[in-house]
Amino acid sequence: MIPLTSEQRVAVDYDGNLLLTACPGSGKTRVILAKLLALADQVVGTPQFIGCITYTNAAVDEIETRLRTYGSNASADKCEISTIHSFCLQSILRPYCWLLPEIPSTFQVLSRENAAFEHIVIAVEDAFGRTATGRSFDDYEGLRIDVDGAPCGQSIESGIVTEKSAALYWQRVREHGYLDFAMILYYSSRILAAHPFVGRGIASRFAWLLIDEFQDTTDIQLSIFRALQQYLHTGFFLVGDQNQSIMRFAGARPDLAEEFGQAINAKCDAALTGNFRCGPGVVACAGTLIPTQPAMQSAGAAADLESSVSYVHVSRPLDAITDYFLPALYEAGIPLGNAAILAPWWTHLIPVARALREFDVPVFGPGARPYKRKRLIAGLAEQLGACAESGDYRGLPGVERALFRLISDLTGSSRYDMFSYLGRRTTLGLTYRARALANSHHQSEDP
Repeated sequence: MIPLTSEQRVAVDYDGNLLLTACPGSGKTRVILAKLLALADQVVGTPQFIGCITYTNAAVDEIETRLRTYGSNASADKCEISTIHSFCLQSILRPYCWLLPEIPSTFQVLSRENAAFEHIVIAVEDAFGRTATGRSFDDYEGLRIDVDGAPCGQSIESGIVTEKSAALYWQRVREHGYLDFAMILYYSSRILAAHPFVGRGIASRFAWLLIDEFQDTTDIQLSIFRALQQYLHTGFFLVGDQNQSIMRFAGARPDLAEEFGQAINAKCDAALTGNFRCGPGVVACAGTLIPTQPAMQSAGAAADLESSVSYVHVSRPLDAITDYFLPALYEAGIPLGNAAILAPWWTHLIPVARALREFDVPVFGPGARPYKRKRLIAGLAEQLGACAESGDYRGLPGVERALFRLISDLTGSSRYDMFSYLGRRTTLGLTYRARALANSHHQSEDP
């Protein structure tokens, strides 16, 4: 049994569609876990499952690991945790891609790290008499497709990528046997719209869908959820907070969350207001900058934390860090490794990180990791690092899943034997090697 507060218990026990507003540090992952287990118990022994969609593979791994900790194997096996792209691939595109002739029959997923991506962008830019640059690679990676099939996104709005070059880019992607992340969502939406039997089948399979970070849902994602909801087989448990939307640059529209909640007759006045992470000083400052109703409050052990906030308004973020933040750390005797710099978007942190490195200030974060941040490799590296540094082997399932995703992305095939005895041996071997490297590194640092 997962211990819950009265607010959390009310949300978990509600048996209808729910749009839950969860303030920062309010234990929303705990609530999602409790709801997953409660719903999974209801479908054990039936053909149905409980789906949970979250934004990152790291969140998927965390929820899956904690499900095994708190629940029985029978309940955990009834929960399918995935990102929205993985959900669309496994439930819609892979089994039903034959319904759209333009989709390559044996497609692979194209990511920025795939060498074919830059080759395609260079060929597209050449066709329009331009030279591809580092920036244009990022702009093509960030392209989106709206519900009407039109290209959209910041690169289209800024004119860096035109509608014609975007159309040629997606044509070349298909010709090379790939789909990118924007195409995964768009074609999934089209299949659901044109072939109702697909939506009926998925809605029948999932008794409930739990969706995390719902404030960052885009129009194309919402069209997918609407297509499933209309068959009235699937209940929705939506968790989010408009004030925490960080994906607006990627097309997220927090206003859509409330519209969808109303459309499905969800209870929309439930909220988690207790912040278990921050002391009263931090919570009071946050409430002044971004007032909420009901108001956020410091809760649990955090309510006894002594905290203070210094608000400084400057023209450049770097000035606040060099002139105020770093001196304050020095005076308080706080090591740099115990301090954090936060921003609404990771893109804001890259120039700050570069500037701090020029001042010989060590930085770990966006644009400043100790390894090259490649989507294909980073997930495995981070899971191995966490498992190597821990005192136990509870992180092994995360390493297994990261390796499974890496092989799937590289080859386009799903190697489920990664979860067999031989797969576990491979995972253990990698973990042993990672621990040996970590130990040798620590020994080399000893005086």
